[in-house]
Amino acid sequence: MQCPRCFWLDARLKITRPSSPPFNINKTIDELFKKEFDVHRAAGTQHPIMTAGGLTGIVPFRHMVEARSVDIVMIDVARVGGVTQWMKVAGMAEAFNLPVVSHVMPEILVHMVAACPNGLTVEYMPWTRALYEETPAIEKGQLVLGDGPGLGLKFDEKALTRFKA
Repeated sequence: MQCPRCFWLDARLKITRPSSPPFNINKTIDELFKKEFDVHRAAGTQHPIMTAGGLTGIVPFRHMVEARSVDIVMIDVARVGGVTQWMKVAGMAEAFNLPVVSHVMPEILVHMVAACPNGLTVEYMPWTRALYEETPAIEKGQLVLGDGPGLGLKFDEKALTRFKA
């Protein structure tokens, strides 16, 4: 990627663009992170990130499933980067024959777990329930998917005003 200003500096003032580093920072971090998972797998210990509240983004999940360091993949939609990233991780887990479970936000994640062939269970923590006019019903210990469009959720405007920061 080049900016017009860099071209102008080069052409007019003969100031050349600095060369790029001999490595790609994303690839380097990716490789280092994988090595860390390998070390912990060989030692039979948990990686510190696994005990510190969950993984962020999809790359750590790839290392985790490749290293076969889990039997069940728990995905937090807020930490992984949204619905699309959640589904990508679920697909990765499926490729390794691993089941997936949700982490919090059952009103949203019930749909995603249901959409995955390897979806196992929905963690039910109704912390955000008060934000919606209506949430999925529970029948015989099971969350029931609604038949409305999309996620079938509508925000409760009074609740949003009440919880506004």
